[in-house]
Amino acid sequence: MTDADGKANPAAQHAGVAADGRLFVFAYGSLIWKPGFTYLSARPATIHGYHRDFCIHSVVHRGTPQRSGLVLGLAPGGACKGMVFEVAAAQADRVIAALDARELVTSVYKVAALPVWLGGLRIRARAYVSDTAHPQYAGRLSIAQMAERICGAVGNQGPNEDYLVNSVSALREIGLQDQRLEALYREVVRRSDNLVAS
Repeated sequence: MTDADGKANPAAQHAGVAADGRLFVFAYGSLIWKPGFTYLSARPATIHGYHRDFCIHSVVHRGTPQRSGLVLGLAPGGACKGMVFEVAAAQADRVIAALDARELVTSVYKVAALPVWLGGLRIRARAYVSDTAHPQYAGRLSIAQMAERICGAVGNQGPNEDYLVNSVSALREIGLQDQRLEALYREVVRRSDNLVAS
């Protein structure tokens, strides 16, 4: 990919595309609860070398340049459990274009083909990884710092609190309880007049 738009490098463009043309996409946040595309299957999966965290300043979808919010990214280190979506070969190019338009609205994410474990099976899946050198990369924040940034932030996709609630709920539904996200959820509920703990 290029530094400007993430789309020029053919290797990045075809990240996650198997030899038979099927596309595999690793989802760790909003893609779990709002994929926005038709898929053949969705299966639990794990990647190593990255972990899920609220480490991206959102200036479009869940915040603005004047009042940024926070959204999830894949940060270096550890492991991350999520989902892998399998997309038919006939739909792969369209889905890639839609995902890139959604995830690469700024250049804070980089496209990568990451090794992903589906049970005992290892495949390569398309993933959107945090660019740790980008100004929107927040790094490792405390629970209080994350909650302060999330509460009250609103972008073109709605309130930042909704993004957090939907992400935590989606992870619970697939049998995952991310302890850091659960602690953040409790803190945001404590600070918010609009949320009730569940």
